[in-house]
Amino acid sequence: MDINGIIVSIVQGICEIIPVSSSACMAVAQHMLHIPDITLTGKVALHAGSLIAIMIFFCKEIKEIVVTTFKSPKKLKNTYFLPLCIGTVPLVIATLCSYNYVKHFNNYKITGYICIIFGLFLFFSDKFFPVKKQSNQQISISKSVIVGIFQAISIISGVSRLGICITACRMMSFNRKQAVLFSLMLAMPSIFGSLCFMFTPEIFSLAMLRWIAIVAFVSLIVIKPLTLYMERYGFFGILICRIIIGIILILSN
Repeated sequence: MDINGIIVSIVQGICEIIPVSSSACMAVAQHMLHIPDITLTGKVALHAGSLIAIMIFFCKEIKEIVVTTFKSPKKLKNTYFLPLCIGTVPLVIATLCSYNYVKHFNNYKITGYICIIFGLFLFFSDKFFPVKKQSNQQISISKSVIVGIFQAISIISGVSRLGICITACRMMSFNRKQAVLFSLMLAMPSIFGSLCFMFTPEIFSLAMLRWIAIVAFVSLIVIKPLTLYMERYGFFGILICRIIIGIILILSN
């Protein structure tokens, strides 16, 4: 397996789990290490690996939704099923409506500025919006819609889907744990939808299966400690990373 494939797999495996913008991180890796543009098949493989890891991490919640669907459909409202579905709709609409326009934002300098700006939004939303007394807020339809609308902004490179969702949750005074976990869960329908949109049979080649395996393996190693870090210490470290990434992209030729 070529070294470029290993590098992009490791970058994807880590950066999809933290709110630093995996697209910005990938752009930095490609720029600094002179890695060629990733093919459509490669992008599918990278995201498939992330999806597998996140699904394994949330296997308990997925099992609850599946069991409830078959045994007690009326109780689905007590699971994450509706919030995940509703929160994904705005992203689907935004993707379909802006497919021919969002590519104009996809250059290093703009991605760098956006990475820094939305990193600041994330940090200050966590810093200045108080957590309500309830330790485990219910995710209502209205809150799911709001998070979904924020998530739709992530079609722009550098925003970070995870970061903008956490920002929305913290602005609604969710505690860090629920903000991080719900935002990560939203990645499942979002990534699955994008994989359906980009699917290519070449994904089943041996090289792409290796990419998938590396991404999934790396993500499974880091997902627990990184989520715990964000829950306990917040997003100052994330902000610093985003500023460094943004500056590298802004100064790139």
